[in-house]
Amino acid sequence: MILLNLHAVPGLFLIALGTMCVGAFADDVASTQLAAVLVFGVFPFAAGRISARMGLKDRVFWMPIWWIGMLGLSATCLELLNISLAYGWIPGVIGIAILNPMYKRQEDERGWSRARSHYHTMSIAAGGNEFWKSATEALFCPKHSEMTDEMVAQNRQALQYMRNHLVGSADQVVKASEELDDLENLMLIHLRYASAAKNFELSDKDADHKAKMDQVMSAQLQKVKVLTQSQRESSVHAR
Repeated sequence: MILLNLHAVPGLFLIALGTMCVGAFADDVASTQLAAVLVFGVFPFAAGRISARMGLKDRVFWMPIWWIGMLGLSATCLELLNISLAYGWIPGVIGIAILNPMYKRQEDERGWSRARSHYHTMSIAAGGNEFWKSATEALFCPKHSEMTDEMVAQNRQALQYMRNHLVGSADQVVKASEELDDLENLMLIHLRYASAAKNFELSDKDADHKAKMDQVMSAQLQKVKVLTQSQRESSVHAR
């Protein structure tokens, strides 16, 4: 881990821009306190959430920027009430504990909504560039929750559409079909584990195996996305 990653740069730029805008007005005690709330709380929180909505994984001191904003907002607001900074971070931690799962759930919901939209476009396209462009985004594996039966059903149908529209030499088509088959099998394994976990607690061995299988599935999904991009380029050249 590093203290700062490249995904944090846009958020830090927004924070710096906001800081410069309020700096000129912090000319007395009251405005200085308000500026502290903005600079250490509101700006980092807003910048971090904007970065997250853009799909960036910003990290500063190993934390998402919006976490730092939440802690800063808590500390600076309570300081206005003459509450010691030693306790000022506590509401921020509680806020993070409440908001973080909610934001993760919303991220999965937005991703699933986009995938359904692309799947609809893909299902009515008869191959070609538009088909493969949508195919790249039609497959969906949630990052923060388990795949549902509906998600797996859509993914399997999308994979079948892809099989029906593969282009290239016979060997290329066979290899591509195998990649699609591997992803489908991994999704079915994931679904079996997810269904079992709903009914009873998985053993440590099963939980560890599920985690490894999920990692393999994510890696295979990336391979298939590369494949769809290759097929899209091939379909353009075939015109």
